[in-house]
Amino acid sequence: MAEFENHTVANGGSSATVQHINPQDGTTAQSSTTASSASASSSSSPVTMNNSTSVDQQRKSSADSSSYRASQNSIRSGSSSESGPSSREELFRMVRLNETKKALDLIQNTITDIERCNLGQARDPEGHTLLHWAALFPDLELIIMLVEQCGCDVLAVTPETRQSSLMWSLTRPDHFHIHRYLITKTVEKGSKNHKGELPVLHKTDSLGATSFIISVQHGIMNAAMLLLLKDESLLYDKDQNGCTGVHWAAFRGFDSMIKAMIGLGADFSVTDNMKMTPLHRAVMGGAHVTVKLMLEELKKIKFSDNGDEESYRDYANAMESAEAEAEELAAAKRRGNSINLCPFVKNIDGKTAIDLAREADPWMLRTLLSNLEKRYPIYVERYKRRYEDLARRYFLEKVDDF
Repeated sequence: MAEFENHTVANGGSSATVQHINPQDGTTAQSSTTASSASASSSSSPVTMNNSTSVDQQRKSSADSSSYRASQNSIRSGSSSESGPSSREELFRMVRLNETKKALDLIQNTITDIERCNLGQARDPEGHTLLHWAALFPDLELIIMLVEQCGCDVLAVTPETRQSSLMWSLTRPDHFHIHRYLITKTVEKGSKNHKGELPVLHKTDSLGATSFIISVQHGIMNAAMLLLLKDESLLYDKDQNGCTGVHWAAFRGFDSMIKAMIGLGADFSVTDNMKMTPLHRAVMGGAHVTVKLMLEELKKIKFSDNGDEESYRDYANAMESAEAEAEELAAAKRRGNSINLCPFVKNIDGKTAIDLAREADPWMLRTLLSNLEKRYPIYVERYKRRYEDLARRYFLEKVDDF
């Protein structure tokens, strides 16, 4: 399975990770912050959160760190720290530690009207807004107050990771009421262009991921579908590795998302920067059920002419002879099947999804070949014959069971 390149939001004792496939060699390139910094950052060197630290210890560390930073930088409030933390500093601490009732009470009863209206401009030392931290928790009342009374901007992004509060919220799968509110407010900030697209939803973080891609990475079906309802063209956006939402849903094995994307006419022939189709990624992710579903549904999908010619040549070469190829195509035509060449598309290393399965997962190879056999019987028969020794190596009784 491929590893990921990460953006990590550390929040007390919990973390929210925005994941990206590393297309080069599958090595982990992780970016995270310790709980004591309670921030989101991007770093070239791996930093690992200490899992042995208890939640209480991590949250105490976060609070202590906040007090220390208050003495060094009063969170851009302009107030002196000699007499203790300012209202803004205290508010940031409360929101980070999910002390919602205290935060609401402070906003409503303690700070002045002028201070309340200026809270939208407040940033912690790493440049995060109050809304970013509030978006990690399920309290909608606090978020509404921050947006509608305190002037917090839903489009504000973090300096390094370039992530909005909506992106942060999409790392929390059970907070759909938060997702829906932030999506609605984000859409209100933009307008459609001449293509009917909403550019405000196509904004990306520092790794090229849109809010839609992040929602797919974390398997948040409701938020992903709501975003597509607002702008269906999000289906075709790519991150910095060229991966679309379809690649991610396939890699993570999210079958319900794959079915929805098929219904919306998503492009399953699209390739990423490594020239991998979603089928390649599903095989790499070990998503057996997804591979079976995709092969079943892909027969109904017409592929773009772009990749068909090259894939056809690969397919013809795999058949080893023009006669066998012609026989296979004629048989498929008699069965009423359109020729689907996705399984024969080669990635940048010249490997098909079948090749990847053969190298890494014999049971995935079995899934692929058993589902391809009805459509490409001659190809599968030749393939089994060619790798008969491999079949025996994995203790399969006969090649037909491969």
